Amino acid sequence: FFFRDGARPEASLNRCYAVTSGLYFAFGFNGSLCGTLDTSSVLQRITVPTSVSLNAMSFADSTFGICVGDSGVIIQTIDAGRTWKHVAINTKNKFMSVHLLNRQSWLLVTGNREVYIAENGGSTWFTLGSELPSNRSDRSDCRFINENEFLIATRGIVYRGYREVIPSSIPDSTSFRHSVTTSLLSISPNPSLNSATITVADRSPVLWLYDRSEER
Repeated sequence: FFFRDGARPEASLNRCYAVTSGLYFAFGFNGSLCGTLDTSSVLQRITVPTSVSLNAMSFADSTFGICVGDSGVIIQTIDAGRTWKHVAINTKNKFMSVHLLNRQSWLLVTGNREVYIAENGGSTWFTLGSELPSNRSDRSDCRFINENEFLIATRGIVYRGYREVIPSSIPDSTSFRHSVTTSLLSISPNPSLNSATITVADRSPVLWLYDRSEER
């Protein structure tokens, strides 16, 4: 990639996100955000309404996305990243990860063990209780599996959660928390198969995930 007209930001870029084969973003400290707005090989500096560090990004489609960061900051774009605006939420905690199921349903996780689900495009928020460990510095990831279920990976552990209470007879030790490795890289849901692909650094991890019917 090349930076257009000296657009390289003064602060470090330490995250990246690909929306399409031609639209990429790089972001990081002090509100730094760059994107390939006009050409897939040239990064342009993008003005955003915040100066806090940006930690994660997710797009619902080719034009609608949000980026989250320190101090409870959420910024949203509806024009493929050209302009961004604040989204209000009642927290000042550091957001570590985000995933959009669609334009209406969002999943966000903070470093203070808070799990937020947004409905109606961020106009309605729900806070879920969780047993997540505090994680203010390590990378984490979250993914919707479908409209009611999601996965969260942090500190080498994968957690499975529900948007609404679903009765289950599976013990907590097998249905919600799975110790795998400290080098867990990503979670990719496969909605059509009701499954998810979990990528870890270890070449041969053993991981058991159970569904509500106790099938694995």
